[in-house]
Amino acid sequence: MLRDPRLRVPLSTLSRGRRVAPRICAALVWSFVLACAAPSQTFPHAGVEGHVFAGNENSPVRGATVTLEDSRGATRKTAFTDSQGTFGFADIPPGAYTIRVSHADFEVKTLRFDFFGESDVSLNIGLAPKGSGLASASPATIPLWALQIPPKANREYAAGLKTFREGKLKESVPHFLAAVELYPRFATAYAALGASYQGLGDAEAAANAFRTGLDIDGNQPAACLGLGSILRTKKKYAEAELPLLRAAALMPGDWRVWYELGELYFEAGQLPRAEETLGRARQLHQDFPRVFLLLINALALQEKHPETLAAMDDYLKHFPGHTFAAQVRQKREKLREYVRLAASSVPK
Repeated sequence: MLRDPRLRVPLSTLSRGRRVAPRICAALVWSFVLACAAPSQTFPHAGVEGHVFAGNENSPVRGATVTLEDSRGATRKTAFTDSQGTFGFADIPPGAYTIRVSHADFEVKTLRFDFFGESDVSLNIGLAPKGSGLASASPATIPLWALQIPPKANREYAAGLKTFREGKLKESVPHFLAAVELYPRFATAYAALGASYQGLGDAEAAANAFRTGLDIDGNQPAACLGLGSILRTKKKYAEAELPLLRAAALMPGDWRVWYELGELYFEAGQLPRAEETLGRARQLHQDFPRVFLLLINALALQEKHPETLAAMDDYLKHFPGHTFAAQVRQKREKLREYVRLAASSVPK
């Protein structure tokens, strides 16, 4: 009940000889008070939430430092990702911002975006492994579609990634489908959906999902790699090369891209290019025997004998007990003898 007598309106000024209903008087007083208070009220702005993951595995990155910088480069807010790789900034005024994500095991990632403050923004940020050479030389601009992902769609996407990482590919599909139904321009959700279908052996559905995602945003390395791999398996080499080369440009530190290109060029008979790309894959990842074996064959078919022998030695050094190790040893001895005889037959 109001106690200040200055806010009371005398009944005589509102009615002559008649009592005005107390409820009407109270309503008039409260209207006056609210009207005076309105100009000084402040309302919270929308916020930014995000999910940080390892770009080559889609696994969450815990303990990453996320800083929000304004257009002058001043740090406005700092957060750390939790066990699910999530972070959040509340009450962000409209403006131009840069997000910087750093972690000891990954390259620094910087992203620039314009924030309008009309609704919350959900971001998905992939980090490249340390030493991959994919550190941002300058901030990349977040595409508009990525700034408009509804939180509910992002939650479905995160749930799908969780089940995907657990190997539950069939269970991940409904989450990704729900995400793209809630937000049809969710490009990365289409890429994840394609990966699930590909793992389940449904190449046609996977290719369609990858293509849809790439139609929205062509700068998706996972979708490029997935689509290129499917097309290569179908022996559509010319069609497969373009998305694979795009994937290599977007993530040159991922050995899987160079391996897929090596497979493509080897199968297509382009041996020098197979040698180059398989060599790159072997340099980046030395735990996959097939890369070594394909490289040996690419060199042997070009009759590069010293290089072939060196590749054989490298394979046997890394995989002495592998299925084909005994066969490679036999062929190495035969090749050594051939090289020795060829050298001895050359006139001095």
